[in-house]
Amino acid sequence: MKLLIAGGGTGGHIFPAIAIANEFKASVPNAQILFVGADGGMEERLVADAGYTIKTIWISGLYRKVTLQNIIRNVGLPVKYVVAHRQASRIISGFEPNIVLGVGGYASYPTLNEAVGKKGILTAIMEQNAFPGLTNRRLAPKVDMIFLGSGAASKHFPNEQQKIIISGNPVRQDMFDGNRDKAIEIFGLLPDRSVVLAMGGSLGARTINESVKNHLELFKENGVQLLWQCGKGYYDALREEIIDHPLIKLYPFIKEMNHAYAVADLVVARAGALTIAEIIALAKPSILIPSPNVADDHQTKNALALVEEKASLLLKDEQALKNLGPEVVYLLNHPTRKIEMSANALRLYGGNAAKLIVESLWKKSVRG
Repeated sequence: MKLLIAGGGTGGHIFPAIAIANEFKASVPNAQILFVGADGGMEERLVADAGYTIKTIWISGLYRKVTLQNIIRNVGLPVKYVVAHRQASRIISGFEPNIVLGVGGYASYPTLNEAVGKKGILTAIMEQNAFPGLTNRRLAPKVDMIFLGSGAASKHFPNEQQKIIISGNPVRQDMFDGNRDKAIEIFGLLPDRSVVLAMGGSLGARTINESVKNHLELFKENGVQLLWQCGKGYYDALREEIIDHPLIKLYPFIKEMNHAYAVADLVVARAGALTIAEIIALAKPSILIPSPNVADDHQTKNALALVEEKASLLLKDEQALKNLGPEVVYLLNHPTRKIEMSANALRLYGGNAAKLIVESLWKKSVRG
């Protein structure tokens, strides 16, 4: 049984894809797995690091903001799409997959577009966000199966309801292996103080960094320990600005994220689908600050899915700059509210999404 997984571009697409691949490899006898990504995309490194083979195609996305630079960038897209489709077709012919799964991202569309309708190939897409991306909205009518990380996304596929499976978003299994005592040792934390995990994704987020920096004195005054992933591009400047303090642990990137989650009493983060999935699966109370710079404002929609269930608090960028500190201190001083948020988050967790996706793909492929 051969599985081809197409897509990437962000950790929110790549890590769930790797989780699915790991489950497929563990569950399906003699499984063969191949990834397809975009030239120069972060998926090249992350997929290879996970032990899988990846082939790349020449493709990039549409720049939607109207500027002269973006107009120039978009001029070459038709040529890229023709080339990418041909490259994807050759990869499919060479690998001969039984299943082609698109997880979103630039490489997903040409690969799935070439796979649909081919005899013996089951096609499927995975949509992580509460509001589907353009790629998956265009592919939905063509593919055989649609997996959704959020039930809220189903309303955007009104004509494909019979194909939809609400799977939840796959989370890497190592996330469940975090240990609080190990985290205290790794990060040099005090065991008797509350810990706030603040992060803006692997690249960092300017607003989250500025919001945290604006309230450092408040955090220090209230004895709040800060485990802060600021992003490589922000690290040097912040390191110079912030005087060493035993309660502030600043990192460009936190590799041991499972342990970071285990020790966190509260998470402050953007509202990407992967982060949402991890918060839900690990039942962490959170303050979400959606990025206003993403397509279709999908992070706000992701966050609202938790807020409506009283599992999280949402702050817009401008609110976070002024109010993040007081909100953090309030939640840390009201453990009942945090317990409620944790319980509501866990209630949204649907179980092992990767396992459900693999079982559904396997059954559909075998039965035809």
